[in-house]
Amino acid sequence: MGKIIKRTLLGLLILIVLVLGAAILLPIIYKTKIIEFAKSEANRRINAKLNFSNDISIGILKTFPDLNITINNITLVNNKPFAGDTLISIVEFKSTMDVMSIIKGDKIKIKTLVLNHPRIFMKKLIDGTANWSIAFPSNEDIKAQGKDTGSNFKMGLQHYEINNGYVVFDDATHTFYAKMVNLNHSGNGDFTADNLDLNTETTADAITMIYDKIPYLYNTKTQLKAAINIDQISKYTLKENELHLNDLLITFGGWVAMPDDDINMDMNFKSPQTDFKSILSLIPAVYKKDFSKIKASGSMAMKGDIKGTYNDKSFPGFNVLLNVDNGMFSYPDLPTPVKDVFVNMTAQSPGGDFNNAVINISKLHFAMGDDPFDIRMLIKTPTTDPYLDGAIKGKIILDNIKNMVKLDAGTSISGILKSDILMKGNLSSIEKKEYDKFNFSGNITCENLGYTSASLPQKMHISHTSMDFNPKNVKLNDLSMTIGNSDMQMDGYLNNLLGYFFKKGQTLKGELNLTAKLIDCNQFLSKSTAKEASHEDPNAKPSAVELPGDIDFTLKAKLGEVKYEKFDFKNLRGQITLADKRITFKDAALSLMDATCNIDGYYDSKNIKEPKV
Repeated sequence: MGKIIKRTLLGLLILIVLVLGAAILLPIIYKTKIIEFAKSEANRRINAKLNFSNDISIGILKTFPDLNITINNITLVNNKPFAGDTLISIVEFKSTMDVMSIIKGDKIKIKTLVLNHPRIFMKKLIDGTANWSIAFPSNEDIKAQGKDTGSNFKMGLQHYEINNGYVVFDDATHTFYAKMVNLNHSGNGDFTADNLDLNTETTADAITMIYDKIPYLYNTKTQLKAAINIDQISKYTLKENELHLNDLLITFGGWVAMPDDDINMDMNFKSPQTDFKSILSLIPAVYKKDFSKIKASGSMAMKGDIKGTYNDKSFPGFNVLLNVDNGMFSYPDLPTPVKDVFVNMTAQSPGGDFNNAVINISKLHFAMGDDPFDIRMLIKTPTTDPYLDGAIKGKIILDNIKNMVKLDAGTSISGILKSDILMKGNLSSIEKKEYDKFNFSGNITCENLGYTSASLPQKMHISHTSMDFNPKNVKLNDLSMTIGNSDMQMDGYLNNLLGYFFKKGQTLKGELNLTAKLIDCNQFLSKSTAKEASHEDPNAKPSAVELPGDIDFTLKAKLGEVKYEKFDFKNLRGQITLADKRITFKDAALSLMDATCNIDGYYDSKNIKEPKV
């Protein structure tokens, strides 16, 4: 009996030594194999340059029986036409793999993925070229590169996460821009299952979303908890889902299915909150300053649904409602409230053609102190020939803003703004120059506007100016402005302002006449800016700048003196025109050190891959 126990103990000891030895030796033996696999698997699949530190950590003790791997300083740099741009950089990448799949060498199974401090920049040009389209699109393309088409890894994923991410998405084709700061996201589920229950959590310190020039979110603190069921026919069913936007809570559910090219959906959302303060938190200037101390009253209701099919020819139906009744807010240490807030807004469509959509802001009213301000807007047939029926009327005494909202340190604002604008008709009337069929009239006036801030310590002052609106154009009249030592006088016009904002493909046209005795640029150059400029890499390859194609604008300037760093330019004059992605200098001239320089030329970015100068 004693011998049996001794042999058993000896066997266990040998087994422990073998296991520990394997835990130490396996990462060393297979380290080169894993590094080669990672680089070859990526570089044979993408049209970009992948690089990372060779100081890779591989171990098994912490995740036994799985192998863990840590890779530092990963970068993915684009080839043409975004040559040199960094698509992705990751400070630290962690993963666990099935060790037996590595030993067998047939299919390497990945179980967990962790990205720490990733920075992702996604950009799509107006011609549809995207910097993230780096994967070879077909096996034929891969074969054309002389590379194998088979894959050597299998996704047995159970957990993934992103920590402290920074993501920018810029899509010029849809005029959509999004930015996420300090993004944290995690998901758990068995990705090998035919029916996957995925539980995710997402937070971000600041999310900005701008679509078609309109900011829908701006530096919004976001938290999302989403439970999603994914079945074999690519149907995504949303179960328990909560979205926090600053202090606003939104719950949503429904499903989205993508069995083929169509996207079918039946979604709904609502806010269970009924207090006005929750939606007030979406106003950045209010939320970022002692929001918890704000006193507020009034009720709010928000709900909506979207149902139908989305494809190239069809848009799902939707019904969105937002109401605010008798809202009021004030800071306890500021004397003046913002009161009488009323909002009635609906957005509806039966589905099919998006041109059937109707957006109606029948009432948006508030009073800053004793001064009321009113906005209403009705939009129909938005895609074919937008019909507008709206009005903006009110007065804002800017001196009173500091008594209602807490401003940033060093910020002051003063003056009076008055607006009285009416619009009614179809935009096609303006396009056809049938101005009598479109009512667009009114003005905005500005008196004794003053503004200073931490970024503009030199006070900006406008004594008086006005903008007159008519169906043909918007006129800027006699703007006289000083900023620090600089003085400027301007007048001009903009044509097709409404068409530019409400209908895609429209061109904004205009002209500005600028005269000045002195423009002192040195007052606006910070020490940090000058230092950065002095340390620029002289060998750095300049990147092409794509100019807008929907602006036709001419600047005519006569400047007596312009100071920039050590240079003192005299008698600057000439004409600069921006049109069709081309900027042209005509009859431009300046004097420097008793010499006169005449400038003519252009920069053309219509072909951003090969711009002309």
